[in-house]
Amino acid sequence: MKPTQKFDEEVKKNKEINKLLNQTKKVRKFNILILGTGDAGKSTFLRQLRVNCGGGMPAVERQRFINVLRDNCLTAIQKVLIAAKDFNIPISEEHEANINAIISSNELSSILLACVGTAWFSDLISETLKKHNLLQIPGGISGIKYFVENAERFSNPHFEPTDDDIARAKLRTTGINEVTIRVEEEEINLIDVGGQRSERRKWLHCFTIVNAVIFIVALNEYDMVLEEDGITNRLLESLKLFQLLTGTTCLSEKAWILFLNKSDLFETEIKHVPIANFFPEYTEFEKQCSSSNTQTQSQCDIGIEFIKSLFVSQVKTGKVYAYTTCAVDRYQCERIFQVVRREVLEHSFELVGL
Repeated sequence: MKPTQKFDEEVKKNKEINKLLNQTKKVRKFNILILGTGDAGKSTFLRQLRVNCGGGMPAVERQRFINVLRDNCLTAIQKVLIAAKDFNIPISEEHEANINAIISSNELSSILLACVGTAWFSDLISETLKKHNLLQIPGGISGIKYFVENAERFSNPHFEPTDDDIARAKLRTTGINEVTIRVEEEEINLIDVGGQRSERRKWLHCFTIVNAVIFIVALNEYDMVLEEDGITNRLLESLKLFQLLTGTTCLSEKAWILFLNKSDLFETEIKHVPIANFFPEYTEFEKQCSSSNTQTQSQCDIGIEFIKSLFVSQVKTGKVYAYTTCAVDRYQCERIFQVVRREVLEHSFELVGL
């Protein structure tokens, strides 16, 4: 199907849905629960929607992200430097004192800012990040690079966070956070809850009130382990959680939407670390894809299809809508949200026989 033809069909569907909504002449309210393991990108996605679709973020709340971003930046750089020492990456005596000073600092110091951008510092960061899957750093390689590149800007006394900064800020979700977005005659309430194991008991309170569930998976985590125990494969943990939730009786009739997130990080990761090292069944899947497709697929596309198949196969009843996403891409988030809106509406109409 040509892209223009597919787009025309989606426009036609949206018009049909809007026509049905206009006939009801009342606001339709939907609750969408956003689930997934820790650091999958749930809060990033929600912030993007709030900033770009939900009327923006008040100036007072934006100010809260100034210190969050400064702390994120310092913590990320410190973790990499500590790892460099742990990995026994060579550091000259000339630079050893600066590294130790940065690690022990509680602010974006003048020493750190003087080092950022120098050749030796960049080389040290790059060499350490070759083993980034062993580090517990939210955002991975691109996150580190973003913080290093913007360290000087963050340290400026007059620093004001941009929308992109806010999307990339790392602030662990605890409890339940909600954002309401009004689109035409619909009021969509997005509910984000913490993804760490200790937070999951709070999810139960949300199950009965939702119309749909967005489950977010971080594609790039196939070679990473949980921060909580340092052993369990993150993707496997996400898969088991998805299997458990989709098999829950009170969620069986909900619309399920799967976000295969962090596609940008995955595309980089798969070039260096084979999926088969952690999921041996990938080798056979790759062979089948190569033999059954007339068009050549990229390694990244096959990898995404493999991970998608792992999750979709867990759904025994009903249907799951799957999309490849990058939560730090604001424009893609807006487009995906419109698609999700349509899927939720169509699912609701199906339940009442429309």
